[in-house]
Amino acid sequence: MEVSASEADPEWPPAVGSLPRKKEDAGLRYAISEYSLPVWELSLLASSVNGVDIRPYSVRQQTIQNDSWKLIRHSDGTSVLYDLSSDPAELTDLNPEARSQGVELSKELNNWLSSVKKPIFPHNRLFVPLDKQTRESLHSLGYVR
Repeated sequence: MEVSASEADPEWPPAVGSLPRKKEDAGLRYAISEYSLPVWELSLLASSVNGVDIRPYSVRQQTIQNDSWKLIRHSDGTSVLYDLSSDPAELTDLNPEARSQGVELSKELNNWLSSVKKPIFPHNRLFVPLDKQTRESLHSLGYVR
C-alpha cells in the first residue's frame, strides 16, 4: 500500500514551517509555544447572545524556553519568568524585566513572533451563522435564551 504525504490547503497555509527533521537543521536555541482559548466559539456565543462578555475567557499565552529559563507572556500584558535549573516545578514567579535572562527571552520571543507570516483568511470564512440544531443545543445548555 502506497502512502502519500498530505498537502496543506492553499487557502489555509500553515503559519510556521515544519519542525527540523535532522539535528543539523535545528538551529533554534528555544522552544516557543502559544495557547489561546477557543475564541471562535466564544465570539459566536457573544454574537448570538446580547450582553455576554467573553473577555474574561479570551486568554492567550505565549511561552519561550531554553535549557534553563522559561518566560510566559499573558494576554493581559503580564509576564513571568522561571529559573528551571533551580525551580523545575515553576513555583517561584520571577520578574522578567529585572533579570537579563527575562529581557533576552522577551526579545527573542518578539523577534520570532515578528518573523511568523500571518495568513490572511477569506472574510466569508470568519463568521458562520448558527443553525437551528446548534442554537437549540446551546439553549438546552443554558448558553442561549
